[in-house]
Amino acid sequence: MKIWGWSAFGFVFLTVVGLFAANSYQEHERLNEIESRWSRYLGEVEQREHLISDLKEVMGFGRLIHNFKNYVIRGNSDYRQRFYEDHGIALSLLKTLENLSNTSKKDFEEFKKLRTTVNFYFEGAQKLEKLKFSPNIHDRDLMVRVNDGPAAEAFAWFHQKHEQISHEYKAEVQGFIQESKRSQLIGTILSLIFTFLSLAFAFSIWKYFQKTMETERERESHSLRVTALGQLSGNIAHEINNPLAIIRGYVEIIEDSLTTDPIDKDLIQSATERIQSTIHRIGIVISGLYNLVHDKDQSDFEVVKFENLLSEVDALSRERCDRAGIDLSFQLPKEALFKGNPVQMGQVLLNLISNSIEAVLSADKKWIQVKVKSLGPNWELRISDSGPGISDEIKEKLEDPFFTVQSLGSGTGIGLSLSKTLIEKHGGKFYYDDKEKQTTFVIVVPKFANTRSRLSA
Repeated sequence: MKIWGWSAFGFVFLTVVGLFAANSYQEHERLNEIESRWSRYLGEVEQREHLISDLKEVMGFGRLIHNFKNYVIRGNSDYRQRFYEDHGIALSLLKTLENLSNTSKKDFEEFKKLRTTVNFYFEGAQKLEKLKFSPNIHDRDLMVRVNDGPAAEAFAWFHQKHEQISHEYKAEVQGFIQESKRSQLIGTILSLIFTFLSLAFAFSIWKYFQKTMETERERESHSLRVTALGQLSGNIAHEINNPLAIIRGYVEIIEDSLTTDPIDKDLIQSATERIQSTIHRIGIVISGLYNLVHDKDQSDFEVVKFENLLSEVDALSRERCDRAGIDLSFQLPKEALFKGNPVQMGQVLLNLISNSIEAVLSADKKWIQVKVKSLGPNWELRISDSGPGISDEIKEKLEDPFFTVQSLGSGTGIGLSLSKTLIEKHGGKFYYDDKEKQTTFVIVVPKFANTRSRLSA
């Protein structure tokens, strides 16, 4: 799928997620509103229920009715006082109940029944006190017979109403919760689907960029080799023509010696040895150039000896350093081994030395130093030069692909980003050491200790 297609999908995905988030937020707010509304209402209902319960207790046996009957039958003043106290409490509770908010017309009708019952008892007590004679047992019995039925019906109605309100609350909240659960289940399923699609989208984007980056690396690697080859093409003539001139001179010496009598065998032997040495040097230069531009299989790692690798790098860089008056030196242990791709490592080192050569051309003292030392389980290779150093602005761009501080065709600055990538493929590190006074790049690679393995030649 093209990138714009995935972008459209991403937009749709984010829109749907946003809608689900908004819907979830609305459901949460709705539930809070329901709970808040019912909480206030149930608070008032509970308050009414407690007041009615207190009223029922005051009017029940043991309180108002009990004290009234004992006062009527026995004529005891203590029961009379308790009765009037309970009567006052009952009227106060009724007044409080009538003043509550959300009191319906039906509530007032039931309160009226309760007030009527309380007043019946009060009127009975008042009637007894107004009598000028003491009534007989029969009359007293008639006085205590107050119709409590309406009061009992009122209390039963309030209890039923409370139960009904609680049931309605539970039904509404439970219904909303069930509806919310269904909505959340659908949302979860859709979220999982969209999450899967978004992961597929992210994976596709990752694969796209991986492929793009790999293509750029291959292009940069090719560019590095081509640039290095172009740079060496000017030096290769000197690297080969100069030894050929030397060979030509020694051939003439041998020819002249053959015409003398007696023949100077020692002179011919010495000239022959110098010719062989020069031919070997030409072979090293050609071999190094071949290895630089023929990287057949970058994934084929082998055990590499730093001494052999740096010897090739030295052969390819020595002539240019000598012509510029640059002191190029190498310091390394004899048996420094690592496992990797010698072609890639050679490209990195040749690139760094080439950059150093460009950097020291204007220096008073021109030198480049390559040091290999042991660093725990790793080898640390440092390439330092006497150049003017690197500014902070350029430091930030050193590893940017295709960045170079050198003029076009004069160096391989484009290789710094690739150099880091190649070294990391070897399980190592590549960085610029800004703590050193001199310009210093550092390569760290793991050691390899198996000396029986094949060494690169």
